Amino acid sequence: MSTIIHAKVATIIDSHTAAVNAGAKKGVAVGDIARVVRRTEVFDPDTKTSLGKVTTRIVNLRVTSVAPEFCIASTFEPSQASVQASIAALLGPAYGQSDPVQQIADVGSGSDKVITVRVGSEVDIERPAPATPPAPPSVPRRAVKGSADG
Repeated sequence: MSTIIHAKVATIIDSHTAAVNAGAKKGVAVGDIARVVRRTEVFDPDTKTSLGKVTTRIVNLRVTSVAPEFCIASTFEPSQASVQASIAALLGPAYGQSDPVQQIADVGSGSDKVITVRVGSEVDIERPAPATPPAPPSVPRRAVKGSADG
C-alpha cells in the first residue's frame, strides 16, 4: 500500500508543467504520479448532513524534478494513448486575472478533452507500484532413480 501526499498546484510553469507545493521533505520522488483532483462534498437531501466526499481525477501529471519544498510535474502520454499532451491555453495575471488557469488536454482518457487546472487546485501525489517481473517458468522435477550405493 502506498502513501498519498496531499498538496496543491503552486504555480503554472508553462504549457505542460506545474509546480506543486510538496517536495523531498514530504517524500516526493521523481517518477511519482501527481493527480490533480476535485473533491466534492455529498449532502443528504433530507437531513442536509454531510455524507462524505467524492474525489474526481482531473488530470495526471508525472513528477520530473524534486526540490526540498516543491516538485515540478508535467503532462505525459500513456503508452496506449496516441494523443500528445498539450495545453490549449494559458491565462494568468498578464491577462488581468488574479487566478491563473491552465487548460490541459486530458491524455489519460485517450481524448483531447480540455481540462482546467488552477493555482490552488488539489493534488494527490502517489508513487506508482513497481512493475512485477514475470515469474520464471517452472521446471518440473524428475524423480531420481538409482540406489544410494552408487
